[in-house]
Amino acid sequence: MKKQVTQSGKYISDISVAYGWSKDGAVSKLREKGFYEYVDKDLNDGTGSSQYVYIGYKRTDDPSKAITNIMMFLYGDGEKEQMELDGISYTLSDDVNLNRHCLASSADIFLYYTKNPEAGDPITSLYCSEKIVNNKLTKLGIHNTAKSTGGGSGKNADCDLNKEAGGDTIYLVMVSQPSANLVSSLFGNGSFVVIG
Repeated sequence: MKKQVTQSGKYISDISVAYGWSKDGAVSKLREKGFYEYVDKDLNDGTGSSQYVYIGYKRTDDPSKAITNIMMFLYGDGEKEQMELDGISYTLSDDVNLNRHCLASSADIFLYYTKNPEAGDPITSLYCSEKIVNNKLTKLGIHNTAKSTGGGSGKNADCDLNKEAGGDTIYLVMVSQPSANLVSSLFGNGSFVVIG
């Protein structure tokens, strides 16, 4: 029987992308790198690809070590360790194309992240959605869909992680704990908890 390993921490501190010939193979690669939590969605779902691609993450209780934004850089950008967008530096998670082994015409998509507080509030959880999240929480900046940097979609367009791959439409959604200033301006000085 496998021992279940769990991590503690309120915020997401590190993120990794892994692939394998099965879900278990991809998740095993994440665990080998110390990523025991993952978004339970194959990012190649519906593409016909023989590769399964999963996103794993680590946690921290220190908001200064938390990831504050995730961007998808498209096409030829994946060779760079660092990218800059609007004056904020983003780091390549892994040199793994999220559309690995998909159609030859599919977009090359690489996941980058930042811990710069100017990019947003600390991220508390991640999930995938088939639709662009657009609700009151989006307007408050609490739920945000990962954006792309271009590649025909335009800068800051919501990024379908199966862009041009012929598979399911998949968006990565980031959930953030709202800042104290935002909460007090919206709800007064009472308490407010986001469960993500």
